[in-house]
Amino acid sequence: MKKILVSNVLAYIVPGKKELYLSILNNKKHNVLVKKGVDKVLSELSIYEASFELKFSLSEDGCLTFVKNKDLPCSDEYYKVLNFDKESALGILLEIENDKGIFKTPFEAYIDETSNEVSFIGEGMKDYKPALDEMTRRFYTELGKKTKKWIPGHRYDCLEGTYYYLGEFLSRKKEEFNSLFMTSLEDFTPVHIYTKKLGGEKKISDVFRNQTYTENELNVIWSNTLPSCVDSGQVLEDDTPSLSSLYLDMINNAISKFDIDELKPVFDILCYSSHLDPLVYPKEIKEPILGIIQKLIERVVLDNWNKVRSREDRCIGDKIEPSLNTERIKNILLGDGISDGNILERYYYNELFNALSINLEDEISKFLSTWNEADLYSSFSEFCKYNKYFLDRTQHTTITSTQRAGDKIVKISDLFGNGPLHDAIIELVKKAELNYGEGVSSYRIVKVGKNNTVTCIIELNDIINNIDLTDELKDEIILYKFSKVVIYFDKDKEIN
Repeated sequence: MKKILVSNVLAYIVPGKKELYLSILNNKKHNVLVKKGVDKVLSELSIYEASFELKFSLSEDGCLTFVKNKDLPCSDEYYKVLNFDKESALGILLEIENDKGIFKTPFEAYIDETSNEVSFIGEGMKDYKPALDEMTRRFYTELGKKTKKWIPGHRYDCLEGTYYYLGEFLSRKKEEFNSLFMTSLEDFTPVHIYTKKLGGEKKISDVFRNQTYTENELNVIWSNTLPSCVDSGQVLEDDTPSLSSLYLDMINNAISKFDIDELKPVFDILCYSSHLDPLVYPKEIKEPILGIIQKLIERVVLDNWNKVRSREDRCIGDKIEPSLNTERIKNILLGDGISDGNILERYYYNELFNALSINLEDEISKFLSTWNEADLYSSFSEFCKYNKYFLDRTQHTTITSTQRAGDKIVKISDLFGNGPLHDAIIELVKKAELNYGEGVSSYRIVKVGKNNTVTCIIELNDIINNIDLTDELKDEIILYKFSKVVIYFDKDKEIN
């Protein structure tokens, strides 16, 4: 929870000493939190509109903090704050001028309600104005009349935060993480959609175009219920009778912000509709969704093609019958390709794609009709792009060179000949020896008996980033399908 500016504080004073603990006045939970573990008998003093003079003093225990306040028993003397958040001291020192730890600027208490420690904030610190605005907002929230009947375009405030209401819509999910794709209007679930922060938007439609369905602050969120809040008035023009007219802009915006590993915010757009939207999706959104599906198909193939799997239903490749490849790729894509947490996602997305008139089997068959592993190393740039494919394949395993005493010797020249790839690997090993492992993925020295044994791992990117790439070297990298080599050798002995 974030810190808040606190005007009224409760001081717990240690009798006979100028020491105290500070807490939030009239906040029993925080009072209990501050006193927890304190074995001293304390006297209590309520301080309203508390303003403090602040002093820091360095000691063996770190930064000690002292305050003066006109309402304390000895108003002209400093009291040591026993529950000061020492980590906040540096920020105060950097932002407010002081004379040997004594500050002329008046400070106010700055407290996290979930912590037993307190800090201070003064005018001139970067967080002061936002903290003052938040305190004002909370003050009016506590005084205002609460309501659960929200109006689209209005701002709503409660102690927990601020919400900008976008309206009531319909969801094709019964539950967020356990639902089929609903196709009948009577099965749709009413939901409320809002955002916690605006980015300069003036209309509800602007919010939908600019933000996405995620839990981040600057994004739209849906909920089955609304909290009781104070209506702070209209801040957005209510211009969104239909969501379907915004789908294309929303999808393109989400695609620009999220990669292939995070597709839930893209597909969630198609979960929600307004009461006036038709059941049929607009035709123009099919193209960008097809683009995503094609990338998903490619990823499934690259991750699984000709790869040994413990489960037969995940085995795809050259030796598998084409229709079986298609079926298995579809199952992997629907089961793992999107991974949005819905335990029924396989069925949910199958129905969603059907509703978009997208035939997954046809798209997979089209991809496989042009798929050829040789295309992945048709050029050096393609080989680099798809190098992980070769690294993961059993037929292109990590290559090992052993040049230690007692081992069966496998030289680098035995693996790659004596051409430019061999020379590049030798050069990287020698540089790593002289520069504490720099330029290679790993360089470890382990004492084995009387010998210091080195394990050096060189990956493709080590060569790309540290060696002059001649055309001959690029050709050899493709020829050997080089991804990674592990070299074991005795330190101080020549490798070749």
